[in-house]
Parts: sequence; structure tokens; C-alpha cells
Amino acid sequence: MSTISSAPLQLYFSLLIFTPRQSKVRTTFENSEDGVGWICLKSHVEEYWNNCLQTLEGHNDWVTSVAFSPDSTLVASGSYDETVRIWRADTGECMQMLEGHIFWVTSVAFSPDSTLVASGSYDETVRIWRADTGECMQMLEGHSSAVTSVVFSPDSTFVASGSDDKTVGIWRADTGKCMKMLEGHSSAVTSVVFSPDSTLVAAGSYDLTVRIWRADTGECVQILVGHSDWVTSVVFSPDSTFVASGSKDETVRIWRATTGACVEMLYVGRSSECLKFSQNGSYITTDVGAFAIQGSVLDTTQLSLERFGIGISENWITWSDRKLIWLPAEFRPRCSSVSGTNIVLGSESGKVTIIGLSPNWL
Repeated sequence: MSTISSAPLQLYFSLLIFTPRQSKVRTTFENSEDGVGWICLKSHVEEYWNNCLQTLEGHNDWVTSVAFSPDSTLVASGSYDETVRIWRADTGECMQMLEGHIFWVTSVAFSPDSTLVASGSYDETVRIWRADTGECMQMLEGHSSAVTSVVFSPDSTFVASGSDDKTVGIWRADTGKCMKMLEGHSSAVTSVVFSPDSTLVAAGSYDLTVRIWRADTGECVQILVGHSDWVTSVVFSPDSTFVASGSKDETVRIWRATTGACVEMLYVGRSSECLKFSQNGSYITTDVGAFAIQGSVLDTTQLSLERFGIGISENWITWSDRKLIWLPAEFRPRCSSVSGTNIVLGSESGKVTIIGLSPNWL
């Protein structure tokens, strides 16, 4: 009979001295450590559990895009190695390796129901894959240069793609048919997004502007002018009334979608590659953290400079503008995505890292 079988409680006693000193398990049962008092030399342990939840290895070149699924159970990553990988966020297991692109993958996005993944590539195509099987359902062809951004419509019916060819494509996700090619930008499109009601499409560009089109007719209804450098990200407010845009000029601007008026400009100190409004419009999330909106963006556009939430500043992961975790060179992100208090980082080393912030750190 094994020692564990004959003395199972000894296993639990022994494990206590290997758990972090400030962990819930250790502090709850600290009086039980007398049971292992006979151990003279104990292992050095950290104060808290390691914040690195998973390191996902498999890509052999730069990771260019990462995304959490809407239900936060999966992570998708695109890479210069021409593949897309889908990982389980809780275990780090690679569920699917999606092969088919013949040049760098630049952008990945999940459908709202987490069943599909879209990927854009330098090979000028968009591919739509089943997340569970890895099957390529559609290959969307029509752009004449690299695809830089992909996104599903809120009802998963359409996919929009931005391209270096200065256009935005709108495609049927089920058939792959190109419904519209939206023109007007004078330089590459960097970011594209549908409004929550799927009636509008907004895109940011190297030409320093944001354009808003009607999704059904392709009519350009607004040109938003004000940024002094490339526009890197765009997002609609929950009621489709406002558009927020991030830029290399290190600002986030909020515009009224119906008039094109800039109603607020917020200096955030770095380029924002990813923007997101909270569901109730009370704050906006950027790469460097979240910024509170006094009242609601639906009522007012007076932004508070109080920064909170998880973010990245230089080589640090931050919380509420406090530096928490220094990132060694091999983990410094080319791209990132946030889900609650978890952040996924894609790096030049090819690693995808999921980091979670415990309440003990915040």
C-alpha cells in the first residue's frame, strides 16, 4: 500500500508548506502547519500565487493579434507563421491550429456566439473558421492588398474587413458573398467595427480620419476629422450614438455619430490599439486601462481622468495606473486583449501569455 493510501492526510499537511504564504489556503490552515513541524528545511515560496495563468506555446514567429472569445473560455491568436491557433483559456491546451493562409495573419476575431473565428491576412483574404473543429467555412476574396482588421456584426450575419487597399469590405458570413466595398479613405484602413444595432460601420485609417457608413447602402454619412496621427482603433457606444477612436497621437476622441462633432478628447499617453465601452456606458477601456465617464456616455461626455482597471504601460502591466508586473523582453506584447481582470499578451517571441490579477494585488 502506498504512503498516500495509508496516510492521506499527510499529503494535505505537506502541501501547505508549498503554497504561497498569503494564499487563502495557507492563511486558513496555518495552524495546521504543526503537523509538518518535523521538516527542518522548508522550501522558499512566494507571498502570492503566480499571476501567469498560462503560457501558450506553439507559434514560431511573432504573434500579431490575440482575442478572447465573448464567453472568455477561448483565446485566438494569429501570427507571422501564417497560422491561427485556438486555445482553452483555463488549461492552455491548443484546441485547433488553423492553416490555410499563405502569408502573415494580421487580425483575428470571434463571432458573438464564440462558434466562429475570422482571420485577416497579408495574403489579401479573410477566412472564417469553425472554432470547435477548425474547418474553414469561407474564404473571402476581393481585397487587393493586405487585410488589416476583421470583425463580426453583432448578429454574426456579416463580417467587415479593413485593408491596406483603403477599403472596407462587408461580407455575408454564411456564403462569403461580398455585399459592399466601402471607399473613401485615402490611406490604409487600420480598424473596423459595426455599431451594436448593425446599421453602421466605422473605420479608422492612416489618413488620420474615421469614416462612418450605412451598412445597407454603403453611403458615407460622416467623416470625423481631428486626430493628428494614424487612427488605430474605433468602437461604438452601446446605443450607437457615439464613436470613440484611438490614435498614434496618444489621444482618445469621442464623436457624436449623427453629426460628426468631437464632444471630448482624452489624452491617454500612448496609442490605443483596442477600445471598448462598458455595457452601461459608464467607462471606456483602453490599452492603458479604463477611464471613468461621469454619469454615462449616454447622458454626458465629460470624461474623468481617473484611470482604473488592467492595462499596459511601457513594459509593465498596470492596475489603476499602478505598476504591478514588469514584463521581461520575451513577454512584451505586440498585441493584447482584456477580459475582466485577465489579459492575454501576444509577443514577438511567439508566446501567448494569459495573466490574471488576483484581488490581493489590486
